[in-house]
Amino acid sequence: MEHNPAPVAATAVASATAVPSAPRIALRPHDALPWLLLPQGVALEILIDASAIRVPNTNTWFHGVVSQRGNLLPIFDLSMWAGLHPAADRQRQVVVVGLESRLFGVLSDTTPALLHIEDAGGRQGTYAGPLSPYLSLMHSNGHEEAYEFDASAWLSRVSRDISRTGSIVKV
Repeated sequence: MEHNPAPVAATAVASATAVPSAPRIALRPHDALPWLLLPQGVALEILIDASAIRVPNTNTWFHGVVSQRGNLLPIFDLSMWAGLHPAADRQRQVVVVGLESRLFGVLSDTTPALLHIEDAGGRQGTYAGPLSPYLSLMHSNGHEEAYEFDASAWLSRVSRDISRTGSIVKV
């Protein structure tokens, strides 16, 4: 019986060039928005039955604050901020995002998910819309696109614009 090493060598080359998929936490506040990839190590929590308290004289996309274990967290409606309206037939949930020492919540029509990203390096994104200054590399898993979301820069920007009266409200 003769042994043919060519198929083994071809398999080794193919597996060496294949890029393994890496799971990443992603958030999609609205169906019309892309999946937003959060930085590695960011904590995420879903609040069940969270009731936000509205804050007077604030923009409508600032949904209010909720108490989480004694801490007041600002809650943002990212889809409304982006000019979209939530789907009327869906129950929205509060997704708490932890950025270093800052916590904030985002209303979401969909549950955050672990996306398995195949193109780990990403490529320059082409998303056009209000979120585009905060989105960078686009990644794909073959079915859906997701963008790196600079949540810290977005939070810094919106925290200056919460008040409708022009005075600054610290978050």
